[in-house]
Amino acid sequence: MREVILRFRKGVETQRLAGVVVEDGDYAKVYAGMTKCSNYAHDKALQGGIAVPDPDELLADIMELDAWREGIEKRVKPGLFMRPT
Repeated sequence: MREVILRFRKGVETQRLAGVVVEDGDYAKVYAGMTKCSNYAHDKALQGGIAVPDPDELLADIMELDAWREGIEKRVKPGLFMRPT
């Protein structure tokens, strides 16, 4: 979003965050998603007997993430005029 972080680029361009609007619900979504994903990362699934999600669940998670991203991007443009730079 707003190219704050890009793959293969060193560093984070925090000045690009000026137009980003973050709401409490965004934090909750990120926390829930990171918590769910961390169950499958770093070999926890194999060690803890945690089943990897089936394709339908994975697709539903991806679609929910994409819808959330689209909602955030809609808030970015109005946010550019809400904060002084």
